[in-house]
Amino acid sequence: MWQTIVDKQHWNMLASAHGHAQFLQSWEWGEFQKAYGRHVLRLSWKDQVLVQFIDMPLPTGK
Repeated sequence: MWQTIVDKQHWNMLASAHGHAQFLQSWEWGEFQKAYGRHVLRLSWKDQVLVQFIDMPLPTGK
């Protein structure tokens, strides 16, 4: 079952446990995105699969 992660330390511990983790999956990157008004959602599946969604509007040339 998918679980929302709301704890910075837990998220970064899970992310760093994966050998191919990149800074774009870090808690800090999500917080940087939030500073620009973007919605961030962090999910985990049994502490094995991590997904950090960042909702960004598409530029429409306006």
